[in-house]
Amino acid sequence: MQHSLCTLFFSSICRKNTAFWTTLVGILGLFAWQLIPAIRFLPHVIYFEWLICVITLLIVRIIDTTPIIPPVCKQDD
Repeated sequence: MQHSLCTLFFSSICRKNTAFWTTLVGILGLFAWQLIPAIRFLPHVIYFEWLICVITLLIVRIIDTTPIIPPVCKQDD
């Protein structure tokens, strides 16, 4: 969800691989939340998810240099 909101409102910070990496980190974060009780330093899993996904988004922004290319609507002639 974070990558969708960022793509809509902050498309300049998104890169081509942002959605893949934030989704992967989000899924891994959910598994970690269930399996490793020591990482439960926040009151709810959604706060943990937001934290790790925003950090991932910023890291991808720094590392990946390929910008997203918005789709172009073709006009009917």
